[in-house]
Amino acid sequence: ARQEEMLSKLPRGKFIEKRRYVNLPFMAVEIDSSQLGQLKSMAEVTSVEEDVLDRPALASSNGVIGSPQAWSGGFDGSTQTVAVLDTGVDTSHPFFTAGSKIVAEACFSSNSSSRGGTSACPGGVTRSTAAGSGGICSTSDCNHGTHVAGIAAGNDFTGPNFGVARGADIIPIQVFTDFNNTQLCGSSNPCSLSYSSDQIAALDHVYSLRNTHSIASVSMSLGDGGYYGYCDVSEVARKSAIDNLRSVGIPTIISSGNNGYRDKMQSPACISSAISVAATTDSDNLASFSNVSTATSLVAPGVNITSSRPGGGTATLSGTSMAAPHVAGAWAILKQANPAATFDEILQDLYASGVVVDDDRGGATITGLRRLNLAAALNPDPPLQVTPVTGSYVPLAGCRLVDTRQTGLALTPLAETPFLAGKAGQNLNAQGGLSSGCGLPPGVSSIHVNLTVVSEGSSGYLRAWPFGQAEPNATVFAWNGGNSTNALSLAICTGTGCSADFVVKLYEDTSGVELVIDLFGYTIE
Repeated sequence: ARQEEMLSKLPRGKFIEKRRYVNLPFMAVEIDSSQLGQLKSMAEVTSVEEDVLDRPALASSNGVIGSPQAWSGGFDGSTQTVAVLDTGVDTSHPFFTAGSKIVAEACFSSNSSSRGGTSACPGGVTRSTAAGSGGICSTSDCNHGTHVAGIAAGNDFTGPNFGVARGADIIPIQVFTDFNNTQLCGSSNPCSLSYSSDQIAALDHVYSLRNTHSIASVSMSLGDGGYYGYCDVSEVARKSAIDNLRSVGIPTIISSGNNGYRDKMQSPACISSAISVAATTDSDNLASFSNVSTATSLVAPGVNITSSRPGGGTATLSGTSMAAPHVAGAWAILKQANPAATFDEILQDLYASGVVVDDDRGGATITGLRRLNLAAALNPDPPLQVTPVTGSYVPLAGCRLVDTRQTGLALTPLAETPFLAGKAGQNLNAQGGLSSGCGLPPGVSSIHVNLTVVSEGSSGYLRAWPFGQAEPNATVFAWNGGNSTNALSLAICTGTGCSADFVVKLYEDTSGVELVIDLFGYTIE
């Protein structure tokens, strides 16, 4: 009703409604630039984001991660399903027909005459869940999804190339639009690009299928841009769709991108509640093209990966696109081994069992990355139980601790503001975080967070320290104009008498700084 009320206030002919969502309070519209200010000022509108375009993020790897050991133990992803959001899949390929692996299909694509975009769904519609709707788009980019799906779960029962979860089923969802636009495609014109609004529709559809199919994971090998740390502030809608899936135990596993960044990832991999995956060689070196940042969740093989191609046969490709479906397939196997395992239990198990990899490329600073090691992670007796060891780091999927934009209480310069750290039983609503807390166990001595300052161009610095202790003479985070994000380790209050866990103090040239803090791990004392 509020969406209808909002649209009724816009002049006719000045907007086109693109898409509404079943499980999310968002909608996508094309709007005349002259009406954008009016839209932002409406009481019914809480946020406005650009409908951005993303690009596809282009036998030995199974041995590297230990898939054959899982298969020999009877774990191949059977009973589980992997959803692949990509350029569509050639569902007639033997990798997918031999075991009747396609259990559902869908397409979400857009028509955009002003930008030369044509829907790749059958018949030119913008949404379809009919048989054949998950087929491939029509440009040279469209080999991508068939290759990705094969890595996750392909199986022709002949070999030598198999997907990681070769017993799992697949739901191909085509989310790309075909463009004939040299400004967008450059020398690759025509090309296929994916609107974020279509990705949100696809994620929302997967959520709606959660009780129809046993969906273990979602694989997304696409993206654009570059972000230090998490990008939640600018990705409210896509994060909401990913959060919905996470709330029912389904991870959205996304490639980090192929720009060769040593300290940034593309969006949407930089969303805190996603599982981001960078690429390694079979000898456990970071691939030269791979993006990585402090927010990268895992790494997996992504160089010279042989998998299915449209029309039959195989192709050998490299990219973080090839790394992400390795993790999606591994997640399906771990869910088969223990269907009751939670999102955080599986993530912690993959991290704790992973092979440690440092980024040794020139100019790189990221260390301690964990390369997927399925053979070590698969421990069915007892399955997926991670007991933190004193001094050990335990990762978490991103959990929102603080968002002062939600509370109306921006930080006040020189005031000491106490915060909770998300321990079990703590309600974080009052500080803009999750009402359920983040489930930190007893004995946590420090938390690992991404801290984002949202400002209107001001400069300043922050100090943070455990509640109940004296202010240290040390800056933990400084910024110089605009929004800024940094990964930090914050010590917190331990023992009795902790009515709060840590304190933040702002030193700034003007007032009105908003603070967002996302938890991504902790250390036991």
